[in-house]
This record gives sequence, structure tokens and C-alpha cells, in this order.
Amino acid sequence: MAQAKPNTIQKLKSWFLAGDKDLAMLRAQLTVLSGQLPMMYGILLISSWALAITHMSIAPDWLTLYPLVIATVIVVFRSIDWLRLDPASLSKKQAISRVQAVIKLSVVISVAFTTWSLMLFEYGDVLDKAHVSFYMAVTVISCIFCLGSVPQAALIVSIVVNGTFVGFFLFSDTVFFRAAAVNVTLVCAGMLFVMRQSYRHFCHMVEEEVRSKQLIEVNKRLANRDSLTDLANRRAFYNALERQCMEACQSKNSIAVGAIDLDGFKPINDMYGHMVGDLLLKQVGLRLQTLTSQFPGTDFFRVGGDEFSFIVSEPCSDGDSHLIGEQICAVMQRPFDIDNSEVAISATVGIAHFDPDMDSFQDVIEKADFALYQGKRNERGTCTIFSEYLHCQQRRTTQIQHALKSEGLSDEITPVFQPIVDIVHDRIIAVEALARWNSVSLGNVMPSEFIPVAETSGCVVDITKIVFEKSLAAARDWPSALQLSVNLSAKDVSDEDLLMWIYQRIVRSDIAPQRINLEVTETAFGTDSSKVEEHLRLFRHLGCGVSLDDFGVGHSSLSRLHHLPLTKIKIDKSFVSNLNREARNFTIVKSLLNLARDIELDCIVEGVETEQELKLLRELQVNMVQGFYYSKPLTQEQLIELLSQNGDLSAGSLRQSA
Repeated sequence: MAQAKPNTIQKLKSWFLAGDKDLAMLRAQLTVLSGQLPMMYGILLISSWALAITHMSIAPDWLTLYPLVIATVIVVFRSIDWLRLDPASLSKKQAISRVQAVIKLSVVISVAFTTWSLMLFEYGDVLDKAHVSFYMAVTVISCIFCLGSVPQAALIVSIVVNGTFVGFFLFSDTVFFRAAAVNVTLVCAGMLFVMRQSYRHFCHMVEEEVRSKQLIEVNKRLANRDSLTDLANRRAFYNALERQCMEACQSKNSIAVGAIDLDGFKPINDMYGHMVGDLLLKQVGLRLQTLTSQFPGTDFFRVGGDEFSFIVSEPCSDGDSHLIGEQICAVMQRPFDIDNSEVAISATVGIAHFDPDMDSFQDVIEKADFALYQGKRNERGTCTIFSEYLHCQQRRTTQIQHALKSEGLSDEITPVFQPIVDIVHDRIIAVEALARWNSVSLGNVMPSEFIPVAETSGCVVDITKIVFEKSLAAARDWPSALQLSVNLSAKDVSDEDLLMWIYQRIVRSDIAPQRINLEVTETAFGTDSSKVEEHLRLFRHLGCGVSLDDFGVGHSSLSRLHHLPLTKIKIDKSFVSNLNREARNFTIVKSLLNLARDIELDCIVEGVETEQELKLLRELQVNMVQGFYYSKPLTQEQLIELLSQNGDLSAGSLRQSA
């Protein structure tokens, strides 16, 4: 049944009772009243005392003194109450009650002061009566002015006081009083008109302020929310963490911070496109949001492309944090349904606890990131808690970072060379240059330690330059048939300046480009693959070889291999270990070899260490191998000595010296 529209009387009643106002308008009215009502009370009180004092000698005390004493006490308490009022803390019901009280009180005050004034009018001479009329005129004008933010109350005061004033004095025998009645009527009418206009502007101003606040809130939300996943974003994460760390320092409580990285997201994003990647990220965000109810006090944030973070504001132990991390990993391991197709990824989690006595909020972020980094290196898809052991590793990493930036790095980094053997003709055909670092401050640092640090800290380009420059110089002393293979990291192949530097070094050297082979890993093609391919084609046109290193452990698209400017692939050593005991490894190597033959690429198998492994590889018709079975990496001096004893590059003598 349709609801009946309110009639005019109902609308008028609602207007007089302030029932048509929203909370923002009510609070704005009360804010103005809290400053103007005490002023109105002051004007009324002072004017009333002035009138009473002039009539004390001609009117009784019950009409002059006693009413003003009582009124003074009431006005003082009312003024204090208004001055202490905080409109922002009031609910809508409380605010309406306050405004309605002002409207009702305007009736009481206007009637009381009008009655009191007319009672005093009976005493004194013409001058005293003129004082009373002047008092009433000034009173109504001041009240209308002070009650302008509540037009209902101003109108009531005007009707009661001005109506009585006009009705009483308009029919007076004295021309002065009749003229005064007309003047007061005109002034009040003008005041009411001005008040109406001012009130409209006041309402418009309040509405604009509300809109402005709403826009600010919307902008604040947009600035702190990730539009794709609807999780809080990177800015919100840093703000929340800084705030909670400050609170933790005061309360001496510990909070936990977690870093989440999606394993396998980039290959899916590259293979199926950004639209599928975005749909996957949305579902990741939804799954993380479901965990907030399971773990109260845990908030999740999207801080990067496929990187997420979380804060556990409730104090928790390492065991509690590990439980949250394991649950995140478990949730992410379940297949995702993207356009009716299953997509599988995993998540690696690193968690650190904030120590109020030692850490800044930046410190705890670095600890969580370091725990994540270690988790990705050791076992992806698991949760790693930052521990004292990791703290020692982090200090070691920091020391390596500082040492890598030392001025003497070029003297400390030297290349060593591991032979690559053609097992069909039993000959050394190439050597791979590997970086070794003997630091003045740290001593000998293993490549497994400093290479990952160099890649993350941006120093790997400097190391590549040093190794390439020294290897190129060393190759001048080798037989012309021996090739040089140099590794390029993912950062190297995306650095156009470095590649141009290498290109110019090759062109200007007296080493034939055909003797130089560049080894790149699959991760090098993960970001801007088209640009990387374009760069590498320059080297192919120059005559250099390009090898895909660690093949089989990454996420290369088989169809994309046809388009890469490759001459060789190197099968990762992880498939060679236990080749004689793991049927699965044997099958994988066989498949990779068949693939290499199908796309007409040479194949090198890394990590050959035993006679049995070599025998099995011969059965698979492998042509080239590399590993400790033939030789560990050699210094330039050791390699020169070997080459001087073995002019025909026979691998037999190499095996005897191993």
C-alpha cells in the first residue's frame, strides 16, 4: 500500500519541531548556537537589569529585583551549559532534542520577558514608558539576530514579542508609541527577510561542507585502497604499521608483520595475459579477506604487483604467527577457477615480530622481507619466521652489501674457468667464466652468498663488467679454438647500457665474436621479454652464441623457445644428480634432449660428477657436458698450464689432472 504524502500541516509541524533536518545540519545549528546563545543571554540580562534598576524606585521589588535575580541564576547556568556543549559528540536524537529545546524555550523566554515588560509599563512617567518600549524593540531584534541559525525560534520570538508590541502600542493614544510600533514592525520584517536569506546560505554552506567531507573520505579511501583487490594498499600498510609500532612502543607489546609473495604468478600473467592475471589477483585478495575472520586482529594489504603484506596487531607467539603463515600457504595452494579453467600457484610467507626496544617499523619490514627471501631460496610455498639464525644471516648479508660497494672491488673479483667438454670427440671446446671474490674485509666469499646479494642490491652489473673484462683479457692467451662462456643475470640483460658496453668491448677486442657465448637464465625473459630478445639478437647478428642456462627449472613456454635467439640450452645439474637412481630424472633429461634436437639447439648437461652419470648420458646421446667429473673451476694460471701441456685440447689429460 502506497504511503500517503504528508500534508501542509504535517510539514509545518515537522519544520517547527526540526524533524526535517539531517544530523550534519543539526550539529551545525548547535555549533552556531553554542556561541550565540550565551551572547543573547548576556544582552537580555544586561538590558533587563538596566530596565529594572531605572524602575526600582517606582515599582515593587517582586517585579524588579526578584525576577532578575532568578533569571540571572538561570541564564548563567544555561550559558555555561551551551559553552561546554560538543555538538560533534551528539547523536541525531540528542541533537534534535537540543534544537527542539531551543524552540520551546524561545516561547517561554519571549512570553516571560514580554509579560514582564508590559507589567513595568504601568509604572513611571512617559520617559519610563519609552524606556520599556525601547527595551522590547532592542530585545526582539537581538533575539532574532542570535537565533538566526534556528529560524523557528527566531520566528516565534518575533511573533510573540513583536505581535504583542504592535498590538499594545499601535492603538496607544501617544503618537510616539504608535510610530515606534510601525518602526519595530518594519525592522523585524526586514530582519526576518535577511535572516531567511542568511539561513539559506547557511544551509548551502553546511551542505557543501558535508559534500566536501564526503569527497575527502572517498579520496582518502581511494588513496588507501587497492582498486583491483579492494585490500588496503602500500600507503595504508606503511601508515598502519608506523602507527601500530608507535602504540606497541608505548604498551611494550609485540606485533607481527608478514610479507607474502605469489610463486608462479608471473609465468601465468605472461602466458595468459594481464586480464587473467588481474582475475587471479582478485581471487587472491578475496581469499586473504576470508582469513581476517579466522584470525582477529590480522589485516592484509596489497603492496605491489603480486606482493602482499599483513599486520597482526594482537600480541602473538612465533607459533601463532607460523599458524597464520601456514594457513595463508594452504589457502593459496588450492587451485583457482579462472574463466572455468584451473590455475595453480603457491605463496611463500615471511614473518617477523616487532621488538619495541630495538626495532623501527622499517626494521621489521626488512626482517619480514629477509625471511620471505630465505623462504623463496630454500623452499617455496612455505612460511619462514625471522629467527636469531636469520638475524645472523641478515647481518652477514648487510656486511656483503657494504663490501660489494667498496672501491677495491675490481681488484678483489677474479674469474675462474670451468671446462665444457665435447664427450663425442673427447675435447675441451669451451670454458665458462665464474666469478670468485676474495674480499679484503670478509675473506673468501662463496658465489652462493654474494651473487644473490649483488642481484638484489644492484651491484651485479659491476661484477659482470669486472668478470667480462678480465675474462676477455684472459682469452687472448688461449687457443683460438677455445670458446669463452660468460653469465648474464636477469638484471644484466635488461640493462641496455651494460649490454652496449659488452657489445663495444667485443667489437674492439681481438677475440672473434664466434668464440664468445652469453649465458642467460629463464628469469631474464620474465619482465620485458621482447626487449631482452631484441638486445640478444644484436649479439647473435654479431656472431656470438646465446645459451639458456638452468633449463628445466624455470617456467619457459616451449612455444616461445622457437622465437628466442638461442644457440644452446644447458640442462640444470639438479636433473643429473641421482640420474642412475631416479627414473624420473632420467626421463626428464631424455625429454629435454629430444626437445633440444627438435628445435635444432645444441645441448650441454651441467653437474656431471661421476662415471656412472657420464655413462648414462652417453646412452642418451649427449654431446657436451660440464662438471666436476672433468674439472673444478680453474684459475687462469691453472688453465694456461693445462693448455700448454695439452695443445690439442684433449679431455683425457683434463680428466687425469682432475
